[in-house]
Amino acid sequence: MNENVKKLWSDEWEENATIEESASIIGKWLRRQRIKITRKMLAKLPKSLTVIDTGCGGGTTLTVIREAGFSNSIGIDFVESALKQCERKGFVVNKDVYLVDAADTKYPDRHFDILFEEGLWEHFEDPKPFMDEACRICDKWMLVIQPNHFSFVGGILHWLWKVLGAGGVFEYSFTMEYFVDYLKNNGFVLKEKVMTMFDEQAVMLFRRNTE
Repeated sequence: MNENVKKLWSDEWEENATIEESASIIGKWLRRQRIKITRKMLAKLPKSLTVIDTGCGGGTTLTVIREAGFSNSIGIDFVESALKQCERKGFVVNKDVYLVDAADTKYPDRHFDILFEEGLWEHFEDPKPFMDEACRICDKWMLVIQPNHFSFVGGILHWLWKVLGAGGVFEYSFTMEYFVDYLKNNGFVLKEKVMTMFDEQAVMLFRRNTE
């Protein structure tokens, strides 16, 4: 686990109850767009399925998952300050949210029906340990949200972030094909991909290949 990234996220959650607090007006608007897409994708899946939100942060996405009807869901994060923010939203530590490293969860193989990931993999120069663990513990569906720094708007936003030194933790640049190919090689096939309005974010739904 990258201790530098852990320290940055710990500081981030100490200062902000949600990522939206440190985001720009544009960032907040874009976040609403991808959450809207996420809700539509979740609506297509059976509500009886178990869900894990990896890198749940302050609990915003876990709230979305619960509101979508997935009561059998939990969130994990590797910094205590994030779980404190989750508690402010009413989540209970060691019941709803857990202090767990998403690269080494200790959960049994294929323990969760759905694995959700947003704002985690892109913050590591080598996200493979996180993707490997996701593939190991996920049984059916994987819902992944990743920034697209290679679109016109996505590239400008990433460049502005670096130049202006805006809030948040640094994002490495990966193509969407990188994630699609890696997950395919580990048993998950892309079933749906929806880009946000300016192609700066991708919301991707994968299904474990049962053939």
